[in-house]
Amino acid sequence: MLSTDGWARQPTTEVYLDSKLVVEQMNGRWKVKEPDLQELHKQATELLGQLGDQVSIRHVVRSENRGADKLVNMALDAHVKKAKFGG
Repeated sequence: MLSTDGWARQPTTEVYLDSKLVVEQMNGRWKVKEPDLQELHKQATELLGQLGDQVSIRHVVRSENRGADKLVNMALDAHVKKAKFGG
């Protein structure tokens, strides 16, 4: 279940993604065709509405997103380690 619990509502929010497909789908320019993803898309759209009055979703080329990619990988590695070893 996706949630914005604990997040402060902001007047403007900018979201940067390296997936052109997801950016276009979230901006309503491309249809979400996969039935399994339609519910997640609906939930994500609702969450974006809770973030602020003005939300923009923009595409960033993966090669320009290395810093964020590294942070995500570190967080995922820590999560897996905690799940496997309990600490």
